[in-house]
Amino acid sequence: MKYPVKSKYKFTGLLALIFPNLIWGYLTWTLFTSTNFLDKETWGSPSLLILLLIVGGLQMLLLQLLMTQCQYIVITQETIQFSNLFLPFISRTYSWNDFDFFKSVKEHSEYNTHKAIWLIKDGKIKKRVSSFYYTNYGAIISHIKTPYKGELRMNPLRQAYCLFGGRI
Repeated sequence: MKYPVKSKYKFTGLLALIFPNLIWGYLTWTLFTSTNFLDKETWGSPSLLILLLIVGGLQMLLLQLLMTQCQYIVITQETIQFSNLFLPFISRTYSWNDFDFFKSVKEHSEYNTHKAIWLIKDGKIKKRVSSFYYTNYGAIISHIKTPYKGELRMNPLRQAYCLFGGRI
């Protein structure tokens, strides 16, 4: 096997993360600047305050997805490194011993199902690699040096629970 293996991002996967952030970011910016967010009157209107908190919360969620899912992966014989595509100084390198095992799973989206691997530590997902984002997904999985423990079959709600920190 030839190392290092470097991930290749799908254009559609990248677009699916960037486009909603740009649209929702513009909406958030427009709403926050047009309401004079720091004005005392804004804080006196509960309905406006709730709207601002919902819009701001959704913006934070979209930014979190952009930061955690938009990753460049480099696999070597001893390590796997995850770097943010837009902020490459945000990087984390793991030894293969940092994971107990990995499982494959079919993740459901609104229109399709994608294959993914979940790198597991102490019964929780530590890292995730999805075929939705990478054109060389097969090469990435074939170079994983952690034991494979089969395929997980679970419904979308259970998957969401696991992705948000729940035990498998």
